[in-house]
Amino acid sequence: MPKVPAMTDPTRWPMKIEVASRYSASLLLSVEAGSLKLALEASVKSRDADLRDADLRGANLRGANLRGANLRGANLRDADLRGADLSGADLRDADLSDADLRDADLSGADLRGADLRDADLSGADLRGADLRGARGVIDGGYPDQWHAAAWWRKGILVVSIGCRTKTLAEARRYWQGKDNRREVMAFLDYAEAVAKIRGVK
Repeated sequence: MPKVPAMTDPTRWPMKIEVASRYSASLLLSVEAGSLKLALEASVKSRDADLRDADLRGANLRGANLRGANLRGANLRDADLRGADLSGADLRDADLSDADLRDADLSGADLRGADLRDADLSGADLRGADLRGARGVIDGGYPDQWHAAAWWRKGILVVSIGCRTKTLAEARRYWQGKDNRREVMAFLDYAEAVAKIRGVK
């Protein structure tokens, strides 16, 4: 008797995957695939679909390879993008609020005007990302040759410097008094000042 593939293996049970525009009922993608993640990966790889303005709210895209994807204006609110490769992706004006972007590769991504409020960027690679006009995040450049960024997570200011992610208070304690980290301390002051200007405490 032939072995029946386990139902837990989504790659063996193709289903119809459809992705609509967030602004209309028009379909941007309609394919047979084992999961939404696999459908998007195949689409991005083959460049068959234009995912601008895609409605992907709450999608499970953990570990997805979406390198160079055109997700401009996409709704990715609450999406699970942990460990996803979004390097070089076009995410201009995308809604990434409350998204889980821990350990995601956003290097070289275009995030101009993106909404990153309350997104979790812990461990994310933001090197070379264009964050101009992005909401909820502060690009700190490269103090002491480490990439730095700050963002708000549930009202708490969090900073990422190099490979370390800490709350502002934790970061001050960690880097305080280190003469070779004066630029890092200056960035922490800058991030705190910007947070106050924007009314985030």
